[in-house]
Amino acid sequence: MAAAVQVFLRASVYEPIYSALETLPVKTVRPLAPYGIAGTFEWMRTIAVALGKEKECVDSLERHLRNQQPVWNKLVKEAKKYRLGFVADASQMELLMKPEIFTVIPLLRVVEEMGFGIDLLIYDDSEAPP
Repeated sequence: MAAAVQVFLRASVYEPIYSALETLPVKTVRPLAPYGIAGTFEWMRTIAVALGKEKECVDSLERHLRNQQPVWNKLVKEAKKYRLGFVADASQMELLMKPEIFTVIPLLRVVEEMGFGIDLLIYDDSEAPP
């Protein structure tokens, strides 16, 4: 039995392997990593599209999310009472703002989806004034 689709994580470190695998006669998709509700939904939808099962997948996900929505809303309401602070070196800003480039968890996007407020303190020790 052959695979119907290959799912590759968007990560440059794996490109040599991907290059070899992409020569196989199999559809390939590269969705963003499935972090958070929105990220998981998009990841699964992208794979379902490649398999020709988008409607079934979306219907199932929406039904599941609808069933979980009251609990999620309660947790988000509670989280909105809190703020999370992050301190980062200026050179790390791209990691925080575009984590998919570096194959890291999109922490700010997921924390925001959970309802938390976010405060960033960016340290820059360069000699140039801000």
